[in-house]
Amino acid sequence: MSTLAYKENPERCVYITGRIDDALTAMLFPQINQLRVASNEPITFYIDSLGGDIRAADMIRSLAKAPDPDGNSRELVTVVIGTAASAAADTLILGDYSIAYDHTLVGCHGTRQNPRDDLTYEAATSMASALRQTNEMYALRLARRCFPRLLFAFSQMKELEDYCASEAHSIDPLATSLAQRLSLSTGRLVSKAQVRCSEITQMSNYVFDRISKPSKAKSKSQTKNADKEVLDAVIAYKTQQYKGSAWRLSGGIEEVTQDYQVFYDYHIGEHSSEEEAWIHRFGTLLLTDDSLKAHQMLPEETAEEQNEKAEWLMSKVGWKMKQLWYFCVSLARILQTDDFWLQPEEAYWLGLVDEVPGSQLLPLRKLNGDTDKEA
Repeated sequence: MSTLAYKENPERCVYITGRIDDALTAMLFPQINQLRVASNEPITFYIDSLGGDIRAADMIRSLAKAPDPDGNSRELVTVVIGTAASAAADTLILGDYSIAYDHTLVGCHGTRQNPRDDLTYEAATSMASALRQTNEMYALRLARRCFPRLLFAFSQMKELEDYCASEAHSIDPLATSLAQRLSLSTGRLVSKAQVRCSEITQMSNYVFDRISKPSKAKSKSQTKNADKEVLDAVIAYKTQQYKGSAWRLSGGIEEVTQDYQVFYDYHIGEHSSEEEAWIHRFGTLLLTDDSLKAHQMLPEETAEEQNEKAEWLMSKVGWKMKQLWYFCVSLARILQTDDFWLQPEEAYWLGLVDEVPGSQLLPLRKLNGDTDKEA
């Protein structure tokens, strides 16, 4: 795509203002439809809203992205011109190219429901489960959109070069550098994600040192044995953590269960299925200069050579990309837990927007959306 496609266009735009609900959807649909079929040029959303119904927001965005009668879709440029909060913040962040002017504000929080009737224990439990699942779905959706932007932000930090060269499985230097670019309150968001990454890395190292190497073909019994090995290793890990204290398994079983679930989430959770695609797309960004030259020398004329090259890249940057992706997922999950009001430059460094006009921050459109060293 050319750089022009990333720019806002007031001649092909709709304004999302006030509460996002069915009434706003009904008002905007005819405008969006006319823009959608008139041209393949991007559509711009100008946003000044405190949010509303996430379902209505998704319908508005989906219509703008829907194919025209010829099967062509167009890009969506989202611009906050005042405040973008809640469902409006999601609309802003999920744009193909997102812009926040320096006088604006971005507000994020998790899914909310207003029960109409008095709650029973059973109803409250069911609602909590539904909210947890919805928050996870929206967190992963945000993480997928934000990850390329976050990598672009990291690429502007000198700590990324050290991260690429290091054999230590730690994201701490990058996370610390990121937090220093934010306000104290927003920096705590990064610190929480950093702690989550550090804790799962330490626990993973401990667990993998104590379990058998998995075979490529597993029977059901082998899978059960592997699960038991992991659980035993997690218990041993917690016991070591509390060495010298009065901690006992009988009182800490919930903590063990939580760590066991975190371990499996990190390694085989839904988000982990996307790591290979991120490596294929951005893996060379995490290579040292020498490794990049070696990667460029690898042949790729045949399908077998292409697979070997992909496996080579996986072996070099797999764990690094895993850490960065999990860090992004953790940020997105934490954004669903509380109210977070972000200044435009903070939204930029967290990967929520691509550009802050009037600031000194490098807009992603200047690179044609490309953060890959080989491009």
